[in-house]
Amino acid sequence: ATLAVSLNANSPKKRNIVADSNQEINGAVLMTFDVKASKDNLIIDEINDVDFGTSELPSTAYVVDDSGAVIGTITPVLDKTKNDFKELDYTISKDTTKTLSIKVDDTLAAPDTGTRESADDGNTYTVKIGPAKVGFTKSNGTTGTSTGSANSNTAYVYAEGPEFTLASITTDNTQAPFAGASSTMSATFNIQVKAVNGDVYISATSTDAFVIKSSVGGVQTELSDVTYNQPDNTVLVDGTYKVSEGNTATFAVKATASNGGVAGTYDIRVNSINWGHLSTNPIRVTSDYMNGEAAWISPAIYLR
Repeated sequence: ATLAVSLNANSPKKRNIVADSNQEINGAVLMTFDVKASKDNLIIDEINDVDFGTSELPSTAYVVDDSGAVIGTITPVLDKTKNDFKELDYTISKDTTKTLSIKVDDTLAAPDTGTRESADDGNTYTVKIGPAKVGFTKSNGTTGTSTGSANSNTAYVYAEGPEFTLASITTDNTQAPFAGASSTMSATFNIQVKAVNGDVYISATSTDAFVIKSSVGGVQTELSDVTYNQPDNTVLVDGTYKVSEGNTATFAVKATASNGGVAGTYDIRVNSINWGHLSTNPIRVTSDYMNGEAAWISPAIYLR
């Protein structure tokens, strides 16, 4: 009998996690992972040496099954050998896969009254379950340990700030009419900006806010032809678009690339987003977790 551990396909991607108005993070999912029992009914007894990294340690972490029931709780510490979920007593039937999640609670440092920045801003949550770290008992009473492992994506924490979601990407292209002429492609990224706690300001100058690149053959070039109009649910303030706390605005960001007559397969990708807590002389924050992430890259198009 074996127990296999693997990252669930729907485990959260890289993203921002923003606290509430009390600077608290409650029930944030860091990772979902699958556990599959083969050849026997198995009881998961423990998950040992869970690694929460070194940047931002949550105050509480708990394992939750796919019904929402909490099956284990710990207070994470830096020494991963002390991060053990014990006495779980969780049964998985023979040849069945269950999906479990690791959720966390935490309290961040309060933001500065002037800059609206917190000392914890930009810290990261991660969690890892290594090979042979899930202990189980077989139906005959003997014990074993798991195969496989699961590593979360990185989550970036802020006391106040935005959550970014890419709603959709559309592309278009114009092919050169003759050899040596330039072909072009464009991609429109519909980027949702949700001001979870505190207002969020995005520059009205598109290249100041969204860094977008084209890529061909592994070579990336930053694009200057980047445009968008003022979205709904925003107010123009001092050259920035203000997304008020609790609101979501969708920025339809269009970027256009020319191949300069060089044929090849091109894509366009969001490299980073710059935002601020304030409109005037803002402390500019760069979120670049989407750099290289497949979800933030347009379909590739061959330009002749």
